[in-house]
Amino acid sequence: MREKLLFWMGSRFPAEERNEHAAWVMESPDRLEMLWDIFETAEPPVPQRVAWTLDKVFDTNTAILQPYVGRLAGRLNALKHDGEKRSAMRILAGLILPEEVIGPLFEVAFTWFENPLVAVAIRVHCMQVLYNISEKEPELKRELLIAFQAHYADGSPAYKARARKLIKKLSRETGILLPAN
Repeated sequence: MREKLLFWMGSRFPAEERNEHAAWVMESPDRLEMLWDIFETAEPPVPQRVAWTLDKVFDTNTAILQPYVGRLAGRLNALKHDGEKRSAMRILAGLILPEEVIGPLFEVAFTWFENPLVAVAIRVHCMQVLYNISEKEPELKRELLIAFQAHYADGSPAYKARARKLIKKLSRETGILLPAN
C-alpha cells in the first residue's frame, strides 16, 4: 500500500485525480497515516504532491486531519516548497489548535506573514492562523490589527480581501477604529 501511495505521489497527476487519491486515502486510517509518513520523509517533489492530496482530504473531511495538527505545526520550518507551506497553513487555519502548538505556530506564521518574499497565498493563510490564535490569546489582537493594517496599502487583491475582513473584526474586538479601506 505504501508503494502505491509513493507511486501516486511520485508521478505527475492532474488536479482531477487529487479527489480520487483523497477518497482512497480517507477509506482507511492506515492510509492516512502512511500519507503523513510520506509527507514527513519523502524527497521533493513528493511532499508537495502529498500536500495537494491533504488539501483535498481537508476539503472533504476537516475532522479527519485534527489528530495531525501537532505534527503539521511542528513541520512548518522543514517545509521547502510554497505548495507545501500554502497547504499546511490553509489546513491549520481550519483546525482547532491545541495549546502546545500555539507559541511555535504563532512565531512561524507571523514570520511568514511579515516576509514580503513569501507568496501571497501563504501570507493570507498565515493571517487567518494568526487571527485564530488571537481568539485564544486576545492580547495579540492589537498587534495583529496594526500588522495587518501596515501591509494593507501594498497588498495584492487577495491580501486586501482577507485583510479587510480580519481588520474589521479586530477593530471591533479591540475597540480601535482605523480609517476605512
